Amino acid sequence: MKYKKIELILILGLLGLNLFAMEDRSDHIVGYQWYEEPERVDLKKDFTLNECVENLKDIVYLLESSYIGFDEMEKRGFDKEAFIKNSESLFSNAKTIKLEKLSEYIFNSLKPYINDGHFYMRSGENNYEFCVKKVIYLSDTYVIKTKTGYKVVDSTQIPKETEISISDENLFKTIHNGKEVFRLGVLASNGERDYTRLLPVSVNDENIRLRCIYFPKTLSSNEFTVIETKNSVYINIPIFDTHEEHFEVFKKLGKKYWNKKNLIIDLRQNPGGENLYFYDFLYDLYSGEDDESIRTIYNDYLGNIKTKNISSPLIKQLIKPYYDYYMSIGEKLFADELLKVLNSSGITYKGNSTVKIEKKTKFKGNLIFLTSKKSASCSEDIIMASKDLFNKVYTVGTNTSGSLLFGNVFTYGLKNSGIILKVCQTQYFYNDVFEEGRGIMPDYVVSGSFEDTIKFLTNDKEMVKKLAILN
Repeated sequence: MKYKKIELILILGLLGLNLFAMEDRSDHIVGYQWYEEPERVDLKKDFTLNECVENLKDIVYLLESSYIGFDEMEKRGFDKEAFIKNSESLFSNAKTIKLEKLSEYIFNSLKPYINDGHFYMRSGENNYEFCVKKVIYLSDTYVIKTKTGYKVVDSTQIPKETEISISDENLFKTIHNGKEVFRLGVLASNGERDYTRLLPVSVNDENIRLRCIYFPKTLSSNEFTVIETKNSVYINIPIFDTHEEHFEVFKKLGKKYWNKKNLIIDLRQNPGGENLYFYDFLYDLYSGEDDESIRTIYNDYLGNIKTKNISSPLIKQLIKPYYDYYMSIGEKLFADELLKVLNSSGITYKGNSTVKIEKKTKFKGNLIFLTSKKSASCSEDIIMASKDLFNKVYTVGTNTSGSLLFGNVFTYGLKNSGIILKVCQTQYFYNDVFEEGRGIMPDYVVSGSFEDTIKFLTNDKEMVKKLAILN
């Protein structure tokens, strides 16, 4: 044990030495606060070879000093020296290099080594993402389990009552004609216009291939919406932003609706934001005014996830306003976490521990999250924590974005080109229960209208009618 501690100290020491040994190029990079969106204007359209090399050096400095996933990149084989040197041979014969060519080189050179749902590059009007996304392709075949396998109850591709053999990973629970059945499909990576997959199925010992389709369209609004019936409440939250007007409205609704039988939270258009958005709501929903103990449960859950953080002069410059903001609104827990980053250098680690609810909660109804591939980051955080901490929590829709293993996103601009990069400062570890790019799998898969599933879970016909009009 003693040797392991010495080894860890040496490793952290080396990381610190490497950090300080870097050529400081921070004056080539501008950092943006969370409320700032860089304009879609590039400072340059054409570059000399030397200017290209300078931009690549700026990117290496940014990643090595301020991206928590940089060591993972190197483990996958990323060579920072080759990243710069290869560009010299590629562009050596060109008098000038267009911004588009430079951007494509950066993207193609970095993409094989990054699988991070938040990592993002913008160059003019072009956006580049660096995560392999997996989506659910669904067939029109529904089956039920039998003693010997599975039997088809509805399909245009296989006759009804046919007995089939299928892998469990291709079974997605859903509601069809008012009953709980399985829909056949496949989870796979998708291209920009790659909407079809073929699924092998064994029918009477003969293999056939089912056509499965990915449905990218999301039937949901970008407006904050609250719909109430006698037994249920539907709340559509387009983003978890504490600076939006709907934050003050939403955080009071837990106290108002704790006695409802069903609470439906629509996150199908929600890209994430701040966990703080959900805290007061959960506190009031599950405990009410008479029980302060549950207020800290959600905080404790997130605070006890194993994490790895990186600190650098660039990061500290951006974190200071966050720290001042959380102190100003009385959120000392968040401010203290940021203070640790401000006082640290290099890479730091935090272990995890288990948090459990030891007492009964006030809200005893169904908490139903509507999800899509657009449900990302903090949305996934909130779903995972709610499912771990509380009972009767369901997800309805498709799998989520899969943007949760990296977080605390900061936006940087390269002064010499105008290229924008979004880079994470923190890495989270969930004991292999979460896969970046795959996201959270739904309890009930829905590819279009979800009224049948809501009716099955809530038995609230009035809410179903209102949602049918809304969607």
